[in-house]
Parts: sequence; structure tokens; C-alpha cells
Amino acid sequence: MRRRQVWAAAVFLCAGLPLGGCAGFGPTGGTGGSPAPSAAETAPSSAGTPAATPSASPPVYVIPAKACGVLSEATRRKAKLPVVKWRDPSGRGCEWANRPGPRGAYRPRSVAVDYDPGVGSDDAYAKRMFKESMARDYRRPSVFSRGPQEKGIVKRVGTSAVGEDYDEAYYVYYVDQVAGSRRGHGLLVIRKGNVIIKMNASGGDNFGTRVIDGKPISSKVAQDLLDATADGVLRAVEKAS
Repeated sequence: MRRRQVWAAAVFLCAGLPLGGCAGFGPTGGTGGSPAPSAAETAPSSAGTPAATPSASPPVYVIPAKACGVLSEATRRKAKLPVVKWRDPSGRGCEWANRPGPRGAYRPRSVAVDYDPGVGSDDAYAKRMFKESMARDYRRPSVFSRGPQEKGIVKRVGTSAVGEDYDEAYYVYYVDQVAGSRRGHGLLVIRKGNVIIKMNASGGDNFGTRVIDGKPISSKVAQDLLDATADGVLRAVEKAS
């Protein structure tokens, strides 16, 4: 895949690159170009070494009781998603949608969210699930798609930044086709401590009279929907009291 930015300038995402493949955003050091440490740097000191200080336990995060309540009315108006299309009975998931219009001018848009609280304060479990999810989605995010057209690491979404508001995130854009209808999807997966959040912005445009006349929304449209809603989704994940 051609190396290029696939998100807006404020959202750092590189397409078609492995983790750390974005210049300036990936991990630095440790491979090539750095001289080996000298013996003086690696040898233990003869002086007494202070005892290691135990590291603080990572914070435990809790998910909202009702996912459909995490977006304010103002946010939904701005994103043009006034309709609650689906509610997970458990409260962990929700989907907001627009009013798509009549036949011949049909433009459905939606954003779905699902919160996975993980296993208590076990960050290791969430890290493993995130890694496995990323490997799977980088290959084929949907059984109805041929694979992602864009993929990469997300350093910022909306006004939320990695290292400040969440720990890690990735994005894939793909198109699925069901019964001739094609729909574009922007899938954003975020890990915040022990919690994993999945957001899926999707939609299509159909100005004809046949299902096969429809076109999937672009990655840019999906990213705009995610930018408009991710802050509220992330803020709803709070530290346990």
C-alpha cells in the first residue's frame, strides 16, 4: 500500500505500515544506528545500589453503565446522528444513526460503540486482546470484506491523544458487501488501561433505484464521524473510585 497519511492533519495515522512504522511516532532506539554501550555503561557498579522502588499499580477503569448515554445532545447534533438505532441490553453497546433520507437520495450514516471492561485491573489481558484484535483486523476485519484498504496506528482522535487520554489505538477502513449493498466502515479500536473500546463508523450513498447502485462512504467520511464522537466515548471511561 502506498505510504501516506490517511487521517486529518491533527490525527496521526499511517496506512499500510506495521506498528512503529509512522516516522516520528513509533518507538525510537534499540535497532540500528545506535552504538553499543561501553563496558563501563553495562558493568554493575561496585557502589551500593539503592533498592528498587515498587512500581505503582495501574489504575482500574470502569465502563459506563449505559453506553447510549455517553454522547451529549450537542455532540449528536454536530455529528448528525439523532437516532438511537440499537441498544445492547447489557448497556455495553450502542449505535447512533442519521435519518438517511428517501429512496433515490439514501445516505445512511451510523457510529456504533462497544465497551469491553476486561478482567479487573489486569492490563496484561487487555493488551493481549488488543494485539490479537489488531492482527485479526489487519488481515480481514469482516467476513463480508476482502481485507482493509487502510490500516495504521492512531496517535490522536478528536481532541484525545495517546499517552494522555488512552494507551494505544489502531484504525482500519474496509468495504463490505451484503446482498449487493456496499457499505464503507472505519473501525477504531482503543485500549485505555484494562478497557477496550471498539467504534465503527459506517455508511453509504445510494442515489439510484437499485441496491447495487450504492457507493460506500470514504475513509475520510468515516474518520470525520469518529473524530466527532470519540471524545465523549473516551471520557465515559472513568477511574474506579
